[in-house]
This record gives sequence, C-alpha cells and structure tokens, in this order.
Amino acid sequence: MTGSHPVVRLLVALAVLVGLGILGAGLVKNFQFERTPDAVAAIRTGGYLVLLGCVLLTACAVAAAMIGSWWAGAAIAAPALVCGALMAAAADTLLPQLAALPTFALALVGAAAVALHHG
Repeated sequence: MTGSHPVVRLLVALAVLVGLGILGAGLVKNFQFERTPDAVAAIRTGGYLVLLGCVLLTACAVAAAMIGSWWAGAAIAAPALVCGALMAAAADTLLPQLAALPTFALALVGAAAVALHHG
C-alpha cells in the first residue's frame, strides 16, 4: 500500500486518535483507590476499554506499516504494547497510567507521520 490514497492515511490517523481515547478512558477507569462494588465495576469496564484500545491501536500499527511507514507503525503500537503489558502485569499500580504519558505522545507523532505521509 505504498503511496496509498490520502483519505486512507487520514482515516488511519483518525483511528489512532480514537484508539488513544479509548485506551485513555480505560486507564482512567482503572485508577481507583478503594475496592467498593462501584469501583470494581469501573475497573472491569476499564479493563475492557483498555483491551479494545489495544486491539484498535495494533490494527492501526499494522495499517501504518502496510502504508510504508514501519517506524510510524512501531510508534503507534507502543501504547498498546507497553500499557497493555503493564495492565496485565501490574494493574493495581500506577505504572500503566504513567507509561501512557510518553507512549501516547509517541503514538501521536506516528499518527501525524502517517497522515502527512512521512515515512
């Protein structure tokens, strides 16, 4: 898909933004201090949102790599890999939320590279 249509590149960049929003919403819902029944339900919902965001970002990373920008694909996959792995390994800590800060910025750079076709 090297030299793909500009609309396709913009749709991939838009899907990255949606994936980051879903992943971020899931990380926010997972940040609870107390284990009340409402908090446990929010944590469960947050886990599903994190999973959905990781799947969407992984699909966007594959699409970016197919467009021809392999480094943008790696940058877009970073939040899914890092935050998803930390959610699986250390969900009760603040590490997934802290790791989201630099990896979200990296994914935004990757999305801009795909949209502007810098590869």
